[in-house]
Amino acid sequence: MIFSFKDIYISRDLKFSIGIEEKTERYYVSFLIPTRNRQSDYEIYYWLSVDYSKYVYSEPEKIYPYVLECCKGLHKDMGIDLN
Repeated sequence: MIFSFKDIYISRDLKFSIGIEEKTERYYVSFLIPTRNRQSDYEIYYWLSVDYSKYVYSEPEKIYPYVLECCKGLHKDMGIDLN
């Protein structure tokens, strides 16, 4: 499947973004995964849990704990396969 991601919120301080996948109308979060040499960091995407979607427009910073959980591998089932 080819996705059409559109960022709607970017936190430069916390280094994550929230957006909507335009074809499915599902919210997602994305953030950078650093590599050892820092020259090939890559962005990873996760579908946003329904529990957090209520904060997308009102209080997007409240989604950051979910981002941290994703970084720790706690929501692998919500990872978006871009291949």
